[in-house]
Amino acid sequence: MSLEGVEVGSGVSVENSNILEDLNLTGLTIRSSAEKGSRAQDDGFRLSNTKLGHLKLASVSIPGQLDLEQDNIGTLDLTSYTPPYSGHNRSKIANLTVDRFEANDSDNRHLLDLINSFEFDPQIYFCLEKFYTSLGDTELADRTFITRNDRFEDGQPKDLGWLGQTLVGILAGYGRDPKRSLIPCLVVVLIGWVAFADKTKMEVTEEKFKGRRYNVWYAFWYSLDVFAPIIDLEAAKVWEPIPGQTLRWLVFRLERILGWLLVPIAIAAFTGFLHV
Repeated sequence: MSLEGVEVGSGVSVENSNILEDLNLTGLTIRSSAEKGSRAQDDGFRLSNTKLGHLKLASVSIPGQLDLEQDNIGTLDLTSYTPPYSGHNRSKIANLTVDRFEANDSDNRHLLDLINSFEFDPQIYFCLEKFYTSLGDTELADRTFITRNDRFEDGQPKDLGWLGQTLVGILAGYGRDPKRSLIPCLVVVLIGWVAFADKTKMEVTEEKFKGRRYNVWYAFWYSLDVFAPIIDLEAAKVWEPIPGQTLRWLVFRLERILGWLLVPIAIAAFTGFLHV
């Protein structure tokens, strides 16, 4: 079935169909009827509850909304496809099942950008992630997973649950990018290293530790010991900032708090606990 190069004066709707052949919409043009008082959606293209093998959307010109709902598509071909929206008029994908995707670029990296141009629906991201995985491209599969979760969180109520998931996304890519969690950990430890580097601003916690050596390199291990709640380098129990060093005591307490927040996330990400 082909509508290639067809120009129509109003919207097109295909519903509850089983198209044995491919549906080629290359060059389909729908003339705007806004001057006749019609609604924007009357100038769109709607494909709903339809099963087909290959849907080609190259160079379509649709002033209204491109609406794909509850369709089962073998191959969604977005080669030469330009998202037909202007800010307020995004095209819509909802509950779509797609086995394969096609786009202009040979490595399929542009596909994720095109899917992002549609209104958010998690199902299409599951399909795209599965497609990337079938190609053996775990990097793009993970990026699709992260993007889906980012867009999902953007639409959630801004409560404590949203905050927790957002932090996991930022710090560890929802478990798909565990190396990301090391960056804030390293930054916190380095800040502590600088704050605790001056020996004259530090003192031993007990008289029995007098005479213990302390230098700028020891300060790094001290900062790491303060930060990481799961290790004991026997540094934090020997030294502490002298009384009156408000800024250093603040860094000390913040390191402890951030350690209990960041280290468990990093461990969970690297052990696969966060991997979905």
